[in-house]
Amino acid sequence: DVMRKGSVDWDSLASHLLLEYYEKDDKVKSTQVPHWKDIKILPSPHKETVQKISFLKNTSRYISISKEGCVSWWSTDLKLQNSLKTW
Repeated sequence: DVMRKGSVDWDSLASHLLLEYYEKDDKVKSTQVPHWKDIKILPSPHKETVQKISFLKNTSRYISISKEGCVSWWSTDLKLQNSLKTW
């Protein structure tokens, strides 16, 4: 109770809590360093821009499709499994 009224209304409490959480969040963000993995260069059969990458749940593989019509299947550890030119 900043005004020393003896009570706190909902707006004051909500504002105080939001400010406190924002400050904590900023402190956490400034002290934590992201743990990025090293860059991994993948050999790719695609010659043009990759248009879509999707994860296929039923086979637990990734599929990528490029502008020139190349379809590629990748394992979950990003190893090329198969590739097919559609035209």
